[in-house]
Amino acid sequence: MGGRRNLLFTTVMSAVLAVALVLYYPVLIEPGDDVAAGLMFLVLLFPGLAAGLPIIFSALVHARHGRTDRWVPGAASAAVVVAVLVLLGKDGRPGSLLPTGAVVIAMFVATSLLASWAGRRFVPAAE
Repeated sequence: MGGRRNLLFTTVMSAVLAVALVLYYPVLIEPGDDVAAGLMFLVLLFPGLAAGLPIIFSALVHARHGRTDRWVPGAASAAVVVAVLVLLGKDGRPGSLLPTGAVVIAMFVATSLLASWAGRRFVPAAE
């Protein structure tokens, strides 16, 4: 029973951290701020890269227990969609934000799968 609670705690905390990292900067931008519309994709890309760390951690912990984590990358991907919509509402360019959002979501999925594979291969199994 303790293993399930640990996995649930890891999933919830990693998902909350990943979502917070992705949404922090897009929510802080005010409509009157002087942000170049062509550079708003960086506001999405850099926090997206940082949000990969909780995804990796959660995938490794789940792989140690012989499971695959799908909730944390899913929550982070949903946060990317929300961040893209928020940035589009703040005069962002769709030509740069939409492909960047797709790349960040693909990166989350690939990171989760790669960390899950590495965890099963290299991390000793939990008892």
